[in-house]
Amino acid sequence: MRKKREKYYFFVVLMIIILPSISRGQEYVGLPFLKIGIGARQAGMGGVFTGVGDDIYTLYWNPGGIGHIRRWQWSVSYNRWFTDVYQASFAAVKQFRALRSKKSALGLSCNYVGMPSWDATGGREPEVSASHLVAGISLGQRLDWISQTLAIGVNLQLIFSQFAAYSSSALRAT
Repeated sequence: MRKKREKYYFFVVLMIIILPSISRGQEYVGLPFLKIGIGARQAGMGGVFTGVGDDIYTLYWNPGGIGHIRRWQWSVSYNRWFTDVYQASFAAVKQFRALRSKKSALGLSCNYVGMPSWDATGGREPEVSASHLVAGISLGQRLDWISQTLAIGVNLQLIFSQFAAYSSSALRAT
């Protein structure tokens, strides 16, 4: 009888935790451009790249993964979409020695999303444009003394966003 009660309580607690997240009809995101993925392989995988982490783009998806990069890597990319929205990104990762380990890595990244000026009022109002810039620095460390497949990382990003005469900035750590 007690086992049944424990299972029931476990189920109730699980539903209390899970139900609010699945009952939302729409996900609210304040900065939707942060959801635009970077990297062709990552886009081909549907944005499921967090666990792979074996190339330069792990800098954007999982900063701990840069601890597994064994050499200097850099990348520059440019995309232009059908509505003239464009994205340019730069990333660089270099392994270095820290704390008696050669398994540390430092990464720098910059991602710019912009769109040309447009006028939706037929000339009654001035044209507007929008742009977003995310610049980041990441640090990754392999934890070989625990497991050769385990790494930790931290990512610090400065975010600048501009729409017409309005602008904002933020600092994000992941």
